[in-house]
Amino acid sequence: MGTCSECKDGFPRPNDQPDRFKWGGPECQTGNVAYNKGGDQSGVYGGLVSSKGVDGILGDSSSQSNCAHPANNRGVAAWFYVDLENVHQIYNVTIYNTFNVRGSYRMFDFSIRVGNTSDVDEHAECAHYGRELVRQGGDVTLDCSARGRYVSFRREGNYNDVNYVTICEFVVIGHPLTTAECPAGRTGTFCLNVCDAGSFGVGCSEECGHCKNDLCSAVDGRCSDGCELWFLGDRCNEKLNCDVGFFGVNCDEECGRCQNSACSVVDSHCLDGCQTWFIGDLCKQEIVLPSLRGLYPGLRRVNSSAIVLSWNQDSQIPDEHSQYYGYTAAFAVGSAGFQDVSPNVAHDSSITNQIIIWNIHPNDEYHFKVRIYREMDGRIEYGWPSETISVHLGQTGGDSAKWKTIATVFSVLFGLLALAVVTFSALWFYRRGQSKNSNQGCKRDDRDAGQSSATRNGQASTPAPSPGDASYVNVPQVSKKPVDESSRQYEALDDGRPKDDQDPYTAIEGVYQDINDAELT
Repeated sequence: MGTCSECKDGFPRPNDQPDRFKWGGPECQTGNVAYNKGGDQSGVYGGLVSSKGVDGILGDSSSQSNCAHPANNRGVAAWFYVDLENVHQIYNVTIYNTFNVRGSYRMFDFSIRVGNTSDVDEHAECAHYGRELVRQGGDVTLDCSARGRYVSFRREGNYNDVNYVTICEFVVIGHPLTTAECPAGRTGTFCLNVCDAGSFGVGCSEECGHCKNDLCSAVDGRCSDGCELWFLGDRCNEKLNCDVGFFGVNCDEECGRCQNSACSVVDSHCLDGCQTWFIGDLCKQEIVLPSLRGLYPGLRRVNSSAIVLSWNQDSQIPDEHSQYYGYTAAFAVGSAGFQDVSPNVAHDSSITNQIIIWNIHPNDEYHFKVRIYREMDGRIEYGWPSETISVHLGQTGGDSAKWKTIATVFSVLFGLLALAVVTFSALWFYRRGQSKNSNQGCKRDDRDAGQSSATRNGQASTPAPSPGDASYVNVPQVSKKPVDESSRQYEALDDGRPKDDQDPYTAIEGVYQDINDAELT
């Protein structure tokens, strides 16, 4: 057993003496940590398994039965590893060549590697030996300052005889680590536990950046699957910063209509909400300015002072945007300017809007149209109105003025006719009286003569009735005086509100309601 005085730089280095490679001394707190540990190798030649490389027996020139002998196909790397069972601080590795002259020439151009998994392809190289041949029965020691659980030997497959290599003993000098001494990416007793996902470094004390799927190296924090969008750098902790109003991986996509043009560079979500007339998470849905261009509203009369104005709604407005739109009826008298009629009517594509407008004055010319608007955040903005429809109620059927004129004409005609009848009757009676007086004289002479004649004949004669003695019934004339339509009064629809006598047109008002056609007859 050695002492510290036999250590080099505080660590023992075994030589080619069979009793030295087994050395492990508490004096230096280090030793051959590979002794009798498990392992594996790339194939087995002649039953020479990996455990023979760590059994502490070198063998001799007459036999290599105590050596490990990996075997593999030509052109493929030959490898051998030992599992130290927990993470160790490694200082150096010594490889003993076989005494067999037929196999000793293969020990050259190889590397020593350390890792924390049994996959030798994941082990990191810590030492390399070149083209110089290790002599028969000799050994070579390579410094390997690394931390890990698995220590491996690897000879690349670039020679025809790479399928054979013989390792009579594989000595690893090091010592197990306590938790405080664990390398980056390891933690727990003997450093056997890997850092949890999302952490890395010594003691697993650092957090990974914005790696995809939170996958970062437990050792140095590098993102194995790359970064999440809008993050850069090996550890994905550099945030992408775009100019105001732009977003995307290359900052070449434009934000929606956000307040202050502030949107997330990640998903373009508006940070301060939308500008007026825009909605949606990305503020790209516009509440467009509406239009009734080319639409003519309908007009129906209720009575002499009220009409019904109806119109179809803007079919281009999506149902989900209805709350932002409405309509206002407007009128003008003669050449005066248009005035709005209350109340406003909300947009509802399922019905035809109608509004009753009363206190219309007969004989005036009226003009009507419908104005459409959008409303948001207390702001109202009008779009293109409907076409204008005009009406002169004094010229429509049933108007009192019209009938008043007709009644006046008929009254005059009836008066003239009555005067003519009276005149004709008076003249007729006058002429009849003159004729009656002259006939009476003649008839008395005839009666006297007749009576004489009758007397002469001895016959009695009954006198004929005299026309002057008959009674005539005057049939009363049927009065045909026309109804004075001017006397008819049309009651304006009134809701009890006072009217302005000085300006009768300001009394025009409207009320929105659903009207059944039967009610208009």
